[in-house]
Amino acid sequence: MRKLVTYFVVIATIIWSLGLAAVVPASAAYTPAAGDLIKTATDPAVYYIDADGKRNLFVNSVTFWTWYSGSWSALKMGNDSVALNVISQADFDSLSVGGHVVVRPGTKLIKFQNSPKVYVVSTGSELREVVTSGGDAAVAEALFGTGYASKVITIQNGFENDYTKGTALTSSSSLPDGSLIKYSGSEDIYYIEDGKKRLVADDAFIANGFASSSVVTVATTMTYTAGTSIAAEEAALTTVSGTAATTVATAGSVAVALASDTPAAGLALTSAQRVGFTKVNFTASSDGDAVIDSLVVQRTGIGADTDFGTIILMDASGNVIGNSQTLNSSHQVTFSTDLTIPKGTTKSYTLAANMATSGLGGGNVPSLSLVTVTPKGSTVVSGTLPIVGNIMTINSALTIGTVTVTATGASYNPTAATKQVGTENYIFASLKATANSTEDIQIESIRWYQASTTADSDITGLELLQDGVTVIGTGSLVDREVIFSFATPVKIVKGNSKEFSIRGDIVNGSGRVASFGPSKITDWKVKGLTYNSYLNPTYDNSVEPYLIPGPLATIDKGSITFSKGTITSTNVAPSVTNQELSAFYVQVIGEPVIVTRIVADVATGSAKIINVKIVDENGTTIAGPTDPGNAGVNPVGFATSTDTITFPVGTNKYTIKGDLVSSAVWATNASLAIRLDSAKTTAKGETTNLSITASPSTFLTLDTLTVKSAALTVKTSASPAVQNVVRGNPTPWTFANFTLDTSGSGEDIKVTQLTIKHTTTAPGYFGDIQNITLYDGDTALNTPVQGSSETADSTYGSTATTTITFLSALTIPKNTVKTLTLKGSISGSASTSGVGTPQENTFQHKFGIVRAGNITATGAGTGTSVTATVTASEGQAQSISAGGTLRYYAAGANPGNQILVGNTTGNVVGVINVEALYENIEITDIGMTFNDAAGATDVSSVDITDGTTTWNIPISGTNATISPAAGQLIIPVAAVKTLTVKANTSDSVGGGAGKVAASGDSFTITFSNIAAKGTSSGNTGTSNPALTITGQDTVTNSNYIYASKPTIGNFTSSLGTGNERTLFQFTMTADAKGDVGFYKVTFDITTGANSGVTTTNLKFIENPGGSQVDLTYRETNYSIPEIDGRPELIVAGEGGTLRYNIVFNTQAYTASPSWEYRIIPAGASKTFALKGDVGKSTSGNYSYSIALIGDNAAAAIGDATTTDALANDSFIWSDLNFGNNTGTATATNEWTNGYLLFATSTQSATF
Repeated sequence: MRKLVTYFVVIATIIWSLGLAAVVPASAAYTPAAGDLIKTATDPAVYYIDADGKRNLFVNSVTFWTWYSGSWSALKMGNDSVALNVISQADFDSLSVGGHVVVRPGTKLIKFQNSPKVYVVSTGSELREVVTSGGDAAVAEALFGTGYASKVITIQNGFENDYTKGTALTSSSSLPDGSLIKYSGSEDIYYIEDGKKRLVADDAFIANGFASSSVVTVATTMTYTAGTSIAAEEAALTTVSGTAATTVATAGSVAVALASDTPAAGLALTSAQRVGFTKVNFTASSDGDAVIDSLVVQRTGIGADTDFGTIILMDASGNVIGNSQTLNSSHQVTFSTDLTIPKGTTKSYTLAANMATSGLGGGNVPSLSLVTVTPKGSTVVSGTLPIVGNIMTINSALTIGTVTVTATGASYNPTAATKQVGTENYIFASLKATANSTEDIQIESIRWYQASTTADSDITGLELLQDGVTVIGTGSLVDREVIFSFATPVKIVKGNSKEFSIRGDIVNGSGRVASFGPSKITDWKVKGLTYNSYLNPTYDNSVEPYLIPGPLATIDKGSITFSKGTITSTNVAPSVTNQELSAFYVQVIGEPVIVTRIVADVATGSAKIINVKIVDENGTTIAGPTDPGNAGVNPVGFATSTDTITFPVGTNKYTIKGDLVSSAVWATNASLAIRLDSAKTTAKGETTNLSITASPSTFLTLDTLTVKSAALTVKTSASPAVQNVVRGNPTPWTFANFTLDTSGSGEDIKVTQLTIKHTTTAPGYFGDIQNITLYDGDTALNTPVQGSSETADSTYGSTATTTITFLSALTIPKNTVKTLTLKGSISGSASTSGVGTPQENTFQHKFGIVRAGNITATGAGTGTSVTATVTASEGQAQSISAGGTLRYYAAGANPGNQILVGNTTGNVVGVINVEALYENIEITDIGMTFNDAAGATDVSSVDITDGTTTWNIPISGTNATISPAAGQLIIPVAAVKTLTVKANTSDSVGGGAGKVAASGDSFTITFSNIAAKGTSSGNTGTSNPALTITGQDTVTNSNYIYASKPTIGNFTSSLGTGNERTLFQFTMTADAKGDVGFYKVTFDITTGANSGVTTTNLKFIENPGGSQVDLTYRETNYSIPEIDGRPELIVAGEGGTLRYNIVFNTQAYTASPSWEYRIIPAGASKTFALKGDVGKSTSGNYSYSIALIGDNAAAAIGDATTTDALANDSFIWSDLNFGNNTGTATATNEWTNGYLLFATSTQSATF
């Protein structure tokens, strides 16, 4: 590489992807030379000049810095200084286009935005995968360590084709060509080339531009053949490489034309931004993609260049393509960003302008014209140029709004701070946007730029907050920027402010700094809402770069915190090795922490504990064993480990273990305290290599242990309860449960044998119980014992014993309660006295443990024999029964009396519980009897379901039987199963010819003739002995059937004094099966004694508040004088309850009125209200209530007049089952009362 001399002073740093822009003039005429770095004054992108004089683009800043070092004001390649040349646009356009510069091999791991895969970059731009698409990073961690993510950089998707894909690496692979390595324990650095390792001299390392951060420490098992050493700079290593120039080989063509929706003629205001002038359609033929190399735009029309600030090119979404350009002396700008038009598609681009901030020529009418389209490759352009859109009239008199974006006064803006890796939801910066008083504005997008040293991957989970609370956007850093675009723009009313904060999670980057802010004037996309003109904010900085550096967040090293954990038991025993002494949690944040010294304080009596070690959750020893220190070595009682431990990021549990020496004399219940002296911990960050102080800074108190000997407590459980059990049951029966408790033991206990007492009510029947087996959960502990052995032991008397010898010793951990279950099978010929209750049965069997000698146990660690503490018990009596019992009874959910509607299904008419006692019972038949002969015609079929299976039977008479298939309906012993009975009603209900069921019919169902059998005994209800079945003749409640029915509800009122008060209001809804008639309603009005309340002008209204109808005609029970045709019901001073019966008539008053009814159509609702004028004749508080009266008993079907004469006639309705909807329907026998529709409902008030 030729040495370069800096001949041009760069007075403004530029980082194209960082958002910094040059502010220096272009140099004199430029002559390209290999190795040059160039850019233009208006475009931040940087290019490399290759040996052919072509310009090659650095696709982003991270790629650039893999080749160069230093700073933008002092660039270096190895020992050589390098200049960044700012050249004129003309010189730039004269250069041939090369390719893209790729990441320098061996420097960074890379990934692309579209995939989680991570690659090593080898020579020849070859990529070797180390992290899979599923995120498996095992290979990356094996080759680069757990901190591999700090080496990963992200490349834009569009540059993926700059690389080729090689075979994926494995955990045992050698690093590929281009890598820099050194072996563990050695400082020699090697460069890998052609599969060989080349030793790099110290001077050559610098001369070739290598970086220490690129060197990977590898195991000595990674071997290479030795190559020649690298002693000096080698051009092959320092020459920037990349892809070849792209040749567009399409045969397509592109048609260029003015878009029909080009911006209409309008106004261009002072300072207005993104003003569209001309929209152009580019349509590619179906032959191939078309690529446009450059566009030339010219200012035309009547105007001046000074009317314009800059010219921009926007895509169809309004995004700016490339950079803004300033008109040259020919009134033109050139856009050199390649535009690709996929074959067979049309893309639209708009020529737009950012208008000048002052000096515009009011009344000028400029336009923007597309004058040149230069294709790339073989693309052919067709169309007539120039293409000119509409003119825009310059208006310098109107003033558009402004928005000020500033950190000053932002409530949520933090101060500079040091934050640990692992900090979540940290607000990095906050900016306040204020609209001036000219117009409302809306913010459509905000771009934040990270201007300091953190990598994109250091900060994740970015969110944009509005006013510190509302999350209005999420995103992630790509090339140090994140853009939040709003589907619904954020509006700021003129004169008001809103605050916008960026927050995220710090996941890496110890030692680096983060600072967020805007860097370009276009970072905030803002529109004024009066003139719909875009405008640029005023930032804290007045010239570009408009960077408002946010508060610096310095990312600190990691942290390590110790906290108390839990152990199985705080009891310990002498002479037992590897006992749990304590446990603690280690929380590591930010980076793995390497600990080289950790101290446990075993407090008093340190000489009694040895072999102290720390194990992880997998049981792996990570430190120790070590003994507590002695005088002259470490403080007495401190166990100090100097093993190197790497604690991973996260929270993990660790356990301290040790041995209590057997030679020591331990007092009974001696106390032993364990602490962790975290202040003496020596730690450093694995990534940062910085020293870390552990927390807490003092002793962490862990557990206080109690020294105990081996102990065991045994009890016979009260479960199972005293009960019957059927002989011959094929399922092993649980006869007893035993609890073995080690909570008072200092060590685990091994049990090898139990001797169990077997008691019966008479001798000689012990053999009825066979296959006696003891279980630990589902695990059998012994070979089944066939019957107990009778003994004449004086302790037992005339009883028997069963000795359970375990197949292998059962170890019960200390501080544990273990339950063991004794099961046995009952002979089918076992002696029994019948099927009575357990207390009645004379053949009982009990199993229990009655003395300490029944248990053989030892300490698991010491082998010491243990004498158990036994609570003596013979166990619970299990009585042998000849057969089971089936009970059935009405469940709590059994419905009461109810109304059913014809032609409906799934009507629940009964809910029955069936219960099996002593054995599983299978139901084979369920008989039903309809107690009303008419009920058989009211119901077409019945369903019975147990929630899983449904049985259906058609009803053709008064009796019916459902017979489940074999095995379908089995009730487990001691279980209750619920059966739900559902009636499917007749589809022909009502009066008149052809109707099967009459309206008003009622029925109940009796469940009888239930047949069942015991699955163990085989007994049935008719066998000898018989299965006991109780609950015969269980009856449902009454079910009344109608063709339709009303639903009454929504009871409300607005009680109080005043005219036309709503005293009571309700809704009446007809079932969807048919219309409902409404004939009469009754209310009670109650006032207190000596009440001063009056109620007059009562009215019963249909559809109050709408097209209301007054249904009131008379008051039937009282001779109350009528006022204006209306009765005055309540008068001052009367008090008590008065009933108001309302029969409907909407006609004028006559002495002999004809009563009417109202129809509620099928599925519809109507609202009815009783209204009246309520007043007070005297002052005071008086109680007042009104009740809608229901009926308490059923009424026979009759005509309306007959029904109105019954004792229960408060509410009269009809299902209109004869189909007579005329005025004569009241004379038809189809009316009934309000029984079961609603309960009397009362509304009350005091006034």
